[in-house]
Amino acid sequence: IYIHKILGSSPWIEDQSMHGDASVDATYRPSAVIVRNDQFRSTSMNPVNKLASRSKLPVYTREMAYLAIRPVPWTCGETEEIATDPISNHKPIFAFIHIYKAAGSTIRLFFNKYAAICRKTWMVIIGCTGVKYSSIQSNEKNWNKCRVKEVVDGRRRIHDRESKKKRVYPTVNGTILKENVDIIGGHMRMGTGDSIFGSVVDGVDSATIPPVRHIVFLRDPMSRFVSGILYQINKNGDAAKSMDEIIRLIKKRIRGSRKANEYWGASLSYLLTPNQAEMFINMNAQYIETIHLTPEEQVAEAKARVAIQNLFHYNAIVGMAERMTQSMQILRHALVPDQITSEHREEYLEELFEEYIPENTEVEEDAERSNSDIRMNASEREGVSTASVLAELKNDGGFMPIFEEYIKYEQLITDYAWKMHLLQHETTILTHRTMNKQSSTILNDE
Repeated sequence: IYIHKILGSSPWIEDQSMHGDASVDATYRPSAVIVRNDQFRSTSMNPVNKLASRSKLPVYTREMAYLAIRPVPWTCGETEEIATDPISNHKPIFAFIHIYKAAGSTIRLFFNKYAAICRKTWMVIIGCTGVKYSSIQSNEKNWNKCRVKEVVDGRRRIHDRESKKKRVYPTVNGTILKENVDIIGGHMRMGTGDSIFGSVVDGVDSATIPPVRHIVFLRDPMSRFVSGILYQINKNGDAAKSMDEIIRLIKKRIRGSRKANEYWGASLSYLLTPNQAEMFINMNAQYIETIHLTPEEQVAEAKARVAIQNLFHYNAIVGMAERMTQSMQILRHALVPDQITSEHREEYLEELFEEYIPENTEVEEDAERSNSDIRMNASEREGVSTASVLAELKNDGGFMPIFEEYIKYEQLITDYAWKMHLLQHETTILTHRTMNKQSSTILNDE
């Protein structure tokens, strides 16, 4: 049952071709994406074809959005409490998945400040997209290939950096996270922390209620690709390259990739779980070369659909770099708890969010009016920016269809993420309106 293994034990996955047009319901039926061993021998019934060609994308609902953005149950400023999430029945832990060139540096700086204000612990890890699945299954074993870059331990007022000789947090494993960390982030895969609390926590099936709440920011694929190229050019000391040289470089790279029938899948380094990533590698080696399982495009589409299923299964809080204001409004709803230890701390927390949300922006503002480009670490230099390079590329009508084909599976993922994001923001608005009406009613009654 190969695709079932790749997708994991998520009970929210449906093969709609087998069950009609059923949408996701409250019972979250067990996965029907199953391929028997005897079907494996047929190229027409292989699991990747089955996933990529026959299944529909999962239906994201308002009920799921409401669950995703629920306020964290800890107390901001309290250092001794052991908070429990009533939904998952264990300690709340967030994982920020830092996708390359998608506002990650901005969000990491935000969590640095948030941890200091609310006396929580925020850990940044790097190099973790290649972590071995076997190393994260045991809480005592250090996660291989993962490095702890920085820790803001607000409880003990410790700021631990990789450059320090004596470090409080030199390594990372499940036990360290469970006992010390509230928010972990960096270049890591979704699901990396699945085993922190074990497969079953006090009777709650972790396949149904993921043990770690995920936060993911995405960005328009073309912009993300171009921004990444500019960043690498600057990093390699080639800042003197002209606009024409950059355009030629981009076109050559994309045309070469398409000639090899390759599709851009940068987000898959983060949106596939460690187990799924290893299984796709094994599948490529074991099946594609021996029985011609599927063309490269079907594998690319299958990976994109699994990534979408992961966004759905983990019910991630989704932010979009193009809509930073409304993304931060969602985070404010989720991360500002009901309990804060002092008025001063409450003021500091509000000031932190005001850095990212313009003062005249109300939570009710719509998507178009809440656009605020506050991304940091932008890959821009004098005369050349992501926007100017994209504008130049779009002038070439013969090249753009090639570019669109190259990024189309990243676009598939991003389009689904947009739907999640917009529904979460809309749910944030409705929740605040309801709360304001209730407050007004109470005041009028008094």
